[in-house]
Amino acid sequence: MVRVMSLALAVVVVVGISASAQTNGQGGSKVQSTSGVAKAVSASLLTVERGGNEITFRVDRSTRVLARIPGRTGPQDLVWRTPPPVHKLTDFVKTGDQVVIKYRQSDSAMIAVEVRVAQK
Repeated sequence: MVRVMSLALAVVVVVGISASAQTNGQGGSKVQSTSGVAKAVSASLLTVERGGNEITFRVDRSTRVLARIPGRTGPQDLVWRTPPPVHKLTDFVKTGDQVVIKYRQSDSAMIAVEVRVAQK
């Protein structure tokens, strides 16, 4: 009986910690989404124009990029990780592409969580 109670308590604690981590995420900011046209693309920054305004997002190895790769069918998923990736953001996102970005606000920076190339 003590083992069952201990196991139940452990499960409750783990579920509580997991839920807290998902709610707080990175710095407690929630994931937001926007779309627009890529105006400038580099290995670490993506500037998007939406409604006449330009928004710059920081891109890092944790950013997931979804784009169609020529010669393949369906969206292809590129996740940047250590060691350095074979591909860069500039290999998949070009100026003029329609993109959808999921991001988190961190202080004054917008951190891209996911970049999806909607249309080339």
